[in-house]
Amino acid sequence: MLARIAAALVAALLVAACETTPDVGHSKSYAKDGISFDHPGNWSVTEDVSTAGVRYLFVESPGSALLAALIHTPPTDESVEDFAVGFRRRLIQAVDDRALLEASKSSTPSEVGMPVRAVVMGAPRDGVEHALAASALGEVVPHKFRAFKVELRSATIFLVAQAASEDWTLVAPGFDLVLSSFEVEEP
Repeated sequence: MLARIAAALVAALLVAACETTPDVGHSKSYAKDGISFDHPGNWSVTEDVSTAGVRYLFVESPGSALLAALIHTPPTDESVEDFAVGFRRRLIQAVDDRALLEASKSSTPSEVGMPVRAVVMGAPRDGVEHALAASALGEVVPHKFRAFKVELRSATIFLVAQAASEDWTLVAPGFDLVLSSFEVEEP
């Protein structure tokens, strides 16, 4: 899972300035095995797999923006802050050449993320934002990701939206569409 996201970060260097506006006016619906959501018409669900009690689902833009859903069954008591710090550490480790992906200079040494709020699964929820920087051939592209947690009776859901910082405003309506419409059926 992290290898996919790490690859998206590095790919952002190659497709810098190639991100497109999310087509939220022509959204598509996705529904499979108890999970449903809407996504921009020009975005794609690229993976939906389950392994060892975690279901991974990826929604990708035509550029390099990525939304990942991790559905843990049974539920976990990990906080969104701890999840985001661990996610950030594992993401950095997932890149073969550590020079390609480093903690952004704007990140604090304690790895404390910045609090954020968004409508997730139909309700306002608190989350956390972290910064990263991908670099190759002397080109540095700042990135950020936002993580949110939703607790259900039967599952814990972590939703992570990641994009180049310069593209965030452009792709935010696509993230908002997926996050707000995301639903998981309880058994």
